[in-house]
Formats: sequence, structure tokens, C-alpha cells
Amino acid sequence: FDCVEGCTVIAVGKSATSEGCTYVAHTDDAGGDSTADIRLVRVPAKTYNSSSSHRRPVYSFKSGYPRIVSRDRGPDYQPVGEQRVTKPLGYIPQVNHTYGYFDND
Repeated sequence: FDCVEGCTVIAVGKSATSEGCTYVAHTDDAGGDSTADIRLVRVPAKTYNSSSSHRRPVYSFKSGYPRIVSRDRGPDYQPVGEQRVTKPLGYIPQVNHTYGYFDND
């Protein structure tokens, strides 16, 4: 039979729980026979020079660890040891300010 891969992320805000807690859950099929990148990575907010022609790299996330290696998405995506920076698929115009967010495989 064909192998079906799929992950699910569930997030519940504090107003939706009787305890006032926030919950996040993630199921991970690990991409078949590879090792999953199970990190929950905080990508920080960033402000760019408005006169800058900075362009944002666009990546094809790979299955397994590390999903990407980058110097521009915060400390948790920096190269470790002998890791090489992931080559972007291309670039898009960068807005002047981005909000921080959590990134997960």
C-alpha cells in the first residue's frame, strides 16, 4: 500500500480551557524513515532598514533534522558543527518589520 505522511498541530488558547492554560500538541510521522526535526523554534521579530533592498530567502523544508540551516532566521537555525547553510529556492521582497513566531516541522 502507499505510505501516507501527515502531521497534525493542535493549539488551544487559554480562553478555551477550564484551567486557563494554553496547550500545543503535534503529531509527527517523522517523514518515513528519517529522523524528525522535533524542535519548536522561536524565530524572533526583526526590523529591516526601510531604504534597504533586503530580500527574504524562501526554502524548501526537508524532512528530518535539520529542516533548514540559516543565518537569517534566528539562533536556533544557525549552523552547528559541520552543517552547511541551506540553499534557498529563491527570494521575495522583505517587509520592513516581521513579528516573531514559533516554527515547527
